[in-house]
Amino acid sequence: MRIKKIALILASLIGITNVQAHTITKENFICPIGGKEFSQIMDSSGTSFGRMLDLKPIGPIAAPWSLAVCPDNQFVMYKDKFTDDEIKTLTTYVQSSEYKKIINEETYYRAAQLKRVVHEPTGDIALTLLEATWQSPTLPYLQEALDEYKKYLQQLEYDKKTAEFTNNESWINAELITLELERRTGQFDAAKQRLKRLSDIESFNDDSKVYKKILNLQKKLIDQKDKNQHQIPAGKN
Repeated sequence: MRIKKIALILASLIGITNVQAHTITKENFICPIGGKEFSQIMDSSGTSFGRMLDLKPIGPIAAPWSLAVCPDNQFVMYKDKFTDDEIKTLTTYVQSSEYKKIINEETYYRAAQLKRVVHEPTGDIALTLLEATWQSPTLPYLQEALDEYKKYLQQLEYDKKTAEFTNNESWINAELITLELERRTGQFDAAKQRLKRLSDIESFNDDSKVYKKILNLQKKLIDQKDKNQHQIPAGKN
């Protein structure tokens, strides 16, 4: 699952560089709602030589990757296959006035709302909203992503499967993104409290990983009340 893959990014991020430049290709699709056939230019490869603190890739690469959009009803095809029940629920939503109000929003923002309708996992919705902020880093998008990540963290905390909780990559990843979104939305007091709590946890003080460097940079930015985007520090100690 995509959410599991991105949860591992921070653990192995630094020093990884792909070899391909950004390329695109024309692909054919059949809309799962209505059955209309269409073609769209899609991203097919790219090179990343680092990431921002919100995990947005840096380099000649689409960030995020393009999603196919049905031209007649503006349905965002956020995955390859949908169940019959999902199509039934999504069709009703796409035909509603509620969806029509957001058809001019970014594709990943619309995808997040579609995922909510069919009750996709909270972590996946949070990630999709985060990717929408890569498309358009506006305050409303940043705040909605922050709210969803807070909800995701609450779920992780109550999930019995997260034994060894403070060593859980999904939790570490979500905490760091939440910290970043608090800073980017100007919620510096909340960011300071989260930073202090994380700084006291052993998992974030491992010199062999990038987490400690991220927290050090975040402390500097929070103290300066800096709401801008910044790159994850390169390299390991």
